[in-house]
Amino acid sequence: MVVIAIAGGTGAVGKTIVGQLQLHGPHHKVFIMGRKAPTESVADCPEFLQVDYEDVSSLTKILEDQKIDTVISTVNLKTQAASQSQLNLIQAADRSCTTNRFIPSEFLSFMDEKYVTLYLNQAFLVLHMLNANNSDPSSGLAMGGWIPNALALKKTKLQYVRISVGMFSDYWGMPHIKSNLLPFRVFLDMEKGKAVIPGTGDDKFTVTYSEDLARVIVRLLDTDKWPERLFLSGSDISMNELVACAEKIRGSKIDVAYDAVEKLGKGEATLVWHPEGIPEREFMPLLVGFSLMMISGAGILPHDDRRVDKLFPDLHLTTVEEILVTAWKGK
Repeated sequence: MVVIAIAGGTGAVGKTIVGQLQLHGPHHKVFIMGRKAPTESVADCPEFLQVDYEDVSSLTKILEDQKIDTVISTVNLKTQAASQSQLNLIQAADRSCTTNRFIPSEFLSFMDEKYVTLYLNQAFLVLHMLNANNSDPSSGLAMGGWIPNALALKKTKLQYVRISVGMFSDYWGMPHIKSNLLPFRVFLDMEKGKAVIPGTGDDKFTVTYSEDLARVIVRLLDTDKWPERLFLSGSDISMNELVACAEKIRGSKIDVAYDAVEKLGKGEATLVWHPEGIPEREFMPLLVGFSLMMISGAGILPHDDRRVDKLFPDLHLTTVEEILVTAWKGK
């Protein structure tokens, strides 16, 4: 049995991990950590630990009092304050005499110092070629506190694993698949039959189902030695391949718009969808950033020994085609 604390366990990714632990890890003891206790109690829900992420000493005491061995963080690192919360949690886990392992909140793209530099150089090169190098291609991307948190982990006694999944494939199956994520129909809206393709559409990017991320984390909890990096990929796919797959499953053509590099270089992109409550002008930089990231080649995870199939060769990850078939075939 492992005693686990899931920081941010009431959020989308946190709920997904809790759900998989309840299904496949009943031999573990699970706590949920957060700033505010849920307003409504849920049957069979793990015990909630209300914490102050700004107080490292109190965090350390809670970890030791509950004999927490493993911390799984799903804290959103988009803001400096949120990044500092995880940095404090890392410090508390390092101080705790009972805590030995830590999974940081990261999950999406592959980020390290060299990779961020490479991506930014590539994106700036695209803009420079377009004589638009006053723009900041990272302005819409949530690089947040990933690198400071990774550097902090390196200095601890903790065993840790940084997990990357690319993009979540859930978004193209909603609302017809199991998912705790909020809608985010970037590039493809299956319901409306619309898509936008940045560049040529031939650039590959990695997508993974959130339930598979949670299943892998459950597997890791029963594994003695962790790699420092782990890459998950349900599919490495291009937008042209994704649209072709969507048309096959729908049995009808997708209405496709193309965003040329020149258009993206001006900070403009075609919106097939944007989140409710967020003005288009605020969502646009994010879409431009994702598009530039894809064109620069930063959307695909490295295909090397850090892929999860090297660690768990028997584990099948859900492909994007399986997501689309489950969600949309016959609809």
